[in-house]
Amino acid sequence: MKGALPEIKAQDLKNAQDAWDFLYVILGKYFEMMQKDEKIKEEFSDAQITLVAYRHFDDQVCNGGFLQLVQNGLGGIIYDKTFSQTIKSWGAGETAAIAEEAGTICAKHKEKLDRLTMLQQEFSAAASEVYHNDKKAYEKLEARHHEEVSKFYDDFEDFEPLEDRYYEIMEREVEKVKAYVEKNISEFAVVT
Repeated sequence: MKGALPEIKAQDLKNAQDAWDFLYVILGKYFEMMQKDEKIKEEFSDAQITLVAYRHFDDQVCNGGFLQLVQNGLGGIIYDKTFSQTIKSWGAGETAAIAEEAGTICAKHKEKLDRLTMLQQEFSAAASEVYHNDKKAYEKLEARHHEEVSKFYDDFEDFEPLEDRYYEIMEREVEKVKAYVEKNISEFAVVT
C-alpha cells in the first residue's frame, strides 16, 4: 500500500447522513490533499484511486452522461478495465457491468469520441487565451463550441440505455461501495 492516507475523525464518519456523505468525508480529504500537492495522487493506493474514479464516474454520468465523461477527458475510467474490476470486487457489480459496456461503446466509436475530447481541449485552450482580453470573442467562441458539442450529443445516443440503467441502480450501488469502504477503512484513511 502506498502512503497518502488522510486522518479522518471517527465522529465525522459517524455523522454522515447517507452513503455519499460518508464517502465525501474521505473524498473531501483527498481533494484537499490534491489541491495542496498535485503529485500526491501518485502516492494514492489503487483503492484510493478507484474511489476518486467512482466519484468522477457518478458525477459525470449523473450530470451529463457518458459523453460528458469522455468530453471532460475522464474516458480512461471506462476504457481501463481496472476501474470496473475493482468496483466489482467491492460489490458494485452492476456499476462495473455498465462501465464495461460503456467501454465497449467507446472502443467501437473511438475516433468519433476522441474528436469530442479534442473539441473540449481546443475550446479550453482558446477560451483561456481570449476570456480576459476579449469578452465578445469569448462569447462567440463559447457559442460555436456549444453548438458543435450539442450537435454531437444530439447525434450520439448509444450511451442512453446505459445511463438509464445506471440511474436505476446507482443508489443501491453506492451503498455497496460505502459498505466496502467502511469495512476496509484502513485502505482509505487513518481514523482517529
